[in-house]
Amino acid sequence: MSKRLYSMLCDIIDHTYAASSSEQMLKKYKSFYLEYANKIASSDSSYSWKTKKIIVRNLFQDDSYLLFTTIRSLAHHVDFVNRGNTNNDWQYQAEFERLLRSTIEMGLISFLQIKDIDLSEKEEKIIYKLEQEGIKASSYKENAVIIRVHNSYNVRGKLRERGYHWLTNEKVWEKEVDDTNEQGISDELSFLEQIIDLRNVTTHSAADLLLTAYMYILVYESYDRKDELKAAGYSFDSKERAWKKKFPVEEVKYEMGRLSNAGFRTIRTKSA
Repeated sequence: MSKRLYSMLCDIIDHTYAASSSEQMLKKYKSFYLEYANKIASSDSSYSWKTKKIIVRNLFQDDSYLLFTTIRSLAHHVDFVNRGNTNNDWQYQAEFERLLRSTIEMGLISFLQIKDIDLSEKEEKIIYKLEQEGIKASSYKENAVIIRVHNSYNVRGKLRERGYHWLTNEKVWEKEVDDTNEQGISDELSFLEQIIDLRNVTTHSAADLLLTAYMYILVYESYDRKDELKAAGYSFDSKERAWKKKFPVEEVKYEMGRLSNAGFRTIRTKSA
């Protein structure tokens, strides 16, 4: 599970329902699992009421798109908690509207970003209604900074003691730092400088999803162009009988287009 995205969704749930729901109900709303699917698929996310799992796909999409499609699935989860089933009816749409309103109010997504998303007719009506409300957005965790430490196996114990969390999918150590007094981030970087080269450290806004996952691209029936693929960093996988290379998901779409334009015809992706 992605701790960052899960925490963000829980913040959205609190913003939406805390004033009108019991602690027990809020706990039920937050009782779901989040999983990344490192593959290109026809649907961007899905929800299984049997496992209470939200699966996020097509991670090459930008943050606003991924958050919007995850809110779709989160609304199904909340709807299921409320009535024991969920369908794309007015009750589901009502929960989706509530959650999306909160996401906009918190400054996590804007109407301008939503306009670039493929919307259903019902969603378009909801967006129009919310626009008419004149929602004023705040800045989500404006005083918080996300610090990520890469290539840090030898100092993992010190990072753990300092409060960093290991993100399995992203392969980094991460910590959220409160920089209200503009000293927190400076102190943290001073600590890190003592144990690791700061070139392995990155800082980010708390509003960024920072989803990182990897996929393999496999190129088949291309023996006569093996030198070209080798030069591009591909290696031959004897089991797959294909040339294979690992990419961050955000680069997969571009690379597949490049290969297709170069005349390669049998191209597939596989989870890394």
